[in-house]
Amino acid sequence: MQISGTTALITGGASGLGEATARRLHNAGANVVLLDLQQDKGEALAKQLGAKARYVKADVCNAEQVQAGVNEAVKSFGGLHYGILCAGIGGARRILSK
Repeated sequence: MQISGTTALITGGASGLGEATARRLHNAGANVVLLDLQQDKGEALAKQLGAKARYVKADVCNAEQVQAGVNEAVKSFGGLHYGILCAGIGGARRILSK
């Protein structure tokens, strides 16, 4: 798959699996649009990645906010090729009994 020159929208892109995915795609030459609620982390990561990255504060449960991310991809990079869903909120807990 040709990654260089494509554009990805990554939900949960400011940290964890989303951040790792964004970094990997960016290093392969992709443009990345990071959607996340964590504005400080999202802005910092987009700044660190540079001209091929954008951050949009968005709750994935809000269609208008997600649409704003899609609009940013189109405006900044001319289109959107794929979406990667890494958003989620949860805490660590035991799922197996002793």
